[in-house]
Amino acid sequence: ILNLKTITEGEKRMSFYQMMQMGAAQLKPLIKKENNKKIRNKYISALIAKDILCIVFCLLVITMFSNIFGEENSTVGVVTVISILTYRLSNLGFNTKQSAITMLGIFAIFIVGPYLAVSFNPVVGFAINLVSLLAIIVLSGHNLILCNHTILVLSYLLLYGYEVSSVESYTSRAIGLAIGGVIVTAILYIKNRKRDFKANFKDVINGFKLNDEKTQWQIKLALGISLGMLITELLHIPRSMWIGLGCLSLI
Repeated sequence: ILNLKTITEGEKRMSFYQMMQMGAAQLKPLIKKENNKKIRNKYISALIAKDILCIVFCLLVITMFSNIFGEENSTVGVVTVISILTYRLSNLGFNTKQSAITMLGIFAIFIVGPYLAVSFNPVVGFAINLVSLLAIIVLSGHNLILCNHTILVLSYLLLYGYEVSSVESYTSRAIGLAIGGVIVTAILYIKNRKRDFKANFKDVINGFKLNDEKTQWQIKLALGISLGMLITELLHIPRSMWIGLGCLSLI
């Protein structure tokens, strides 16, 4: 009882800024259980302010990328902003420096993979998507509890679905993704630089074993998404990325 009272008093002493740093999953239970109307309204205001600022931030980043790199590359802004919002609070689950390099590698896949996949016939595109998605899922899925792979696979599918129409647009997309990758990597490193992870990049690679249940699931996910998009394209159904997103949700 004493501990619960101490925690409650600590929550009530939080500043408005500290409340805004909390997620909706943390604030909503506090709002529900709080009997003091003044404090409850403060929690609600923090939640609303957080949501509004988040929306404004997203719009500013996406608009900025669209203005600098062209309307076809507004997707790059979306990819960058959802990664920023994710990795300001998350990590890849292994050595921070190695994670930072890995994140740059994933953004390199974003630059090359989707563009090559749409440049060839659907069968070759299927192979490129399979390899690219499997690499992203394995590199970001060391700790599946964090669900990091979801945001990054979503990003890949968005870049695949909203393709560019010219070499100039692709060049702008590549530059935008490179800048976005550096920003996300910097945030990932800064937020986790003081954390001591037991796992390293070698552990991630060594953990990929065909007889391992997690590896089998990772292969199934990459194969399911890639195969779903291949079938859609062979049937000449537009926007095959939506089938990919459906497979991501189901598998």
